Amino acid sequence: HTAWMLDAGGDAIVAVNTVTGTRVVLANDYSSGGTDNFSSPSNVAYDSNGNRLLIIDYNQDRLVAINLASGTLSVVSDNTIAGGDADFQSPRGLAFDPANNRALVTDSVGDCVFGVNLSTGYRTVLSDDESTGADFQTPRGIAYDDAANAVYVVDSGKDALIHVDLATGTRTYISNSGSNGTSFKTPEDLAIDISAGEAYVADSGLNAILA
Repeated sequence: HTAWMLDAGGDAIVAVNTVTGTRVVLANDYSSGGTDNFSSPSNVAYDSNGNRLLIIDYNQDRLVAINLASGTLSVVSDNTIAGGDADFQSPRGLAFDPANNRALVTDSVGDCVFGVNLSTGYRTVLSDDESTGADFQTPRGIAYDDAANAVYVVDSGKDALIHVDLATGTRTYISNSGSNGTSFKTPEDLAIDISAGEAYVADSGLNAILA
């Protein structure tokens, strides 16, 4: 009965009991005896393999983890780690791929999707503007479809929902300005229901959730 929430203004990760509404700060700038642990955390995902939370900090260009048993913070991947395809420039969206023990991260300046090895921190570019299909402009939220080995990405620069084949990097528009229905204005994040064939998109320009 727990939801984990980001407070970007307070640079904190908050656990919320979904039954009582009680909130507890799991980590902030002063956790584990540190300072400046966060600087605009932008996304969170639960790592079921490691019983930890993964958090994107886009101002510090890094992926960090919070051990839920101990509360300890650790850096999983940042630009000091050698062995990756490319540096983070502005990591934003985050999803977890348990079968491959990796995080899937969108970078809104690098216009790409990274796969981040959670054991080594190495970053692999899975799709960028060198790949086939629709170019990214400002990729933000990401959702993982494990059955299809694919992700869905909302791009706030192109006002579009884009499907990315992780095996090939190929990108295909699912919905954009040429589609039927309410137009996106600034899509930021999403969740998917594969069985229903639906994506639910949070659009900050419209102050709305679109299906």
